[in-house]
Amino acid sequence: MLDLKRNDNNGKKVISIIGTTGVGKSQLSIELAKRINGEIINADSMQMYKGLDQITNKHPIEERENIPHHVMNHVNWDEQYYIHRFQKECNAAMEDCWNRGKIPIIVGGTHYYLQSTLFNNKTIGSNEEFVKKEEDDGNTRSKMTEEQLKIIDSDDNELIFEKLKEIDPIIANKFHPNDYRRIKRALEVSFVRGVKASTIYEEQRKESLNSGTSLKYDTLFFWIYSEMEELDQRLDERVDKMMLNGGVKELIDLYKFYLEEKRRGNESVEKMDVGIWQVIGFKEFLPYLEKNGTNDLLDINNIVNLEERDEAIRKLINEDKEFSKCCDEMKLKTRRYARKQVKWIRNLLGPELQEEENNGFVKFGKIFVLDATDLTKWGQRVGERGVNITNEFLSKGYVNDNCAELAAIPTTLCHIDNLIKKNDTSSLNKVENWTHHECEVCRDRETNKPIVYVGEQWDIHLKSKKHRFNLNRGKRKREYEEWLKKSKKEIIE
Repeated sequence: MLDLKRNDNNGKKVISIIGTTGVGKSQLSIELAKRINGEIINADSMQMYKGLDQITNKHPIEERENIPHHVMNHVNWDEQYYIHRFQKECNAAMEDCWNRGKIPIIVGGTHYYLQSTLFNNKTIGSNEEFVKKEEDDGNTRSKMTEEQLKIIDSDDNELIFEKLKEIDPIIANKFHPNDYRRIKRALEVSFVRGVKASTIYEEQRKESLNSGTSLKYDTLFFWIYSEMEELDQRLDERVDKMMLNGGVKELIDLYKFYLEEKRRGNESVEKMDVGIWQVIGFKEFLPYLEKNGTNDLLDINNIVNLEERDEAIRKLINEDKEFSKCCDEMKLKTRRYARKQVKWIRNLLGPELQEEENNGFVKFGKIFVLDATDLTKWGQRVGERGVNITNEFLSKGYVNDNCAELAAIPTTLCHIDNLIKKNDTSSLNKVENWTHHECEVCRDRETNKPIVYVGEQWDIHLKSKKHRFNLNRGKRKREYEEWLKKSKKEIIE
């Protein structure tokens, strides 16, 4: 039930469409843009890069129906795309839309990207922007000591994390130990500004509390959701379609660039953790490419007859064991990534927006779920419902979800427990909740070290199927070892 504290709705309005990869976000954005005089702003970091339309899953140009798309297809492969750049480009695109009477529709984006653009003071983003501005002006390095530069320039992630814990243990607890970029940025903020990042964060949090909202604009969130069994099938099929629609050529081109960068000594190519190399759909094929090169792929790609070429690609996918294994690996990684996306929406974005409800929806900020499980019913459950909710939002500044047709969660998904979590968010961002927990039961497969969980993620983990499975497995293992020990003792006696 709405209890809006404002009497007018003259603010700037924005729509954000979130959801897993391959669920139909781009399709809905185009349908909405046509109906509400909107334009689309991409927030997928991989779709910023030029080309690679199949690997990065860009919506085909011929299906965009002449709707302008901003912040897309403009970054060179040898560039890293930082969040401060996205923030600047996204803000400029939104202002451009509003100035021309258009409604900006932001599509996709990670939690961190949306925080930096739609929310005030949720991250140390403003300070990151300060550091990057100093970098652009050539001032950053001059403000750090020789010892500080040595730490920042090192590739020793453990050293950087230990230094952050030394000078600002509070903010160090906010980040997961593997979140190297944010840890490094927090350390840079402290070095350059001479103030602890945790101090700046607390000041920003107080500003949000005083204003009654963390949102910058009147915002409507759509979460396009599909149940996993159906989504998994679509994601698997998409990998095969990717190869048929140009993915083979993109692998050839990106592998050629990969070899050039390796010859240049680009270390990020080896790590595969920054820039274009993070994309799902290239590193999974490296075992095949490094063993076989691209000659066979070139031969297939150069087949003039389209039917013959498609048949050759299908044979490659289904009969070449090495290539087929790479496809399977990409499918697996894509399915895992989709589950990760659902988790951050449920566990991070949902609870944060609960604060907006607790404060009376000053800038609205409510999530409406659209059911994309059954694609034969897309028109009614996603397209029509999305347009109706949007029209209500644009005309009133809010949506009266007491009406069943406009409910936040549709009846078709009411069987899913706690789809949008209603956590007590009064303590969500409090410093005292920034704590690291090591799970001795659940260990990293590669390092065998205990997995680390931060803050409220620990409670979520303890209730998870994975943790309960590992607990039971450990118990069974101990019981077996005790039985084996007892059996051997009986044999000896």
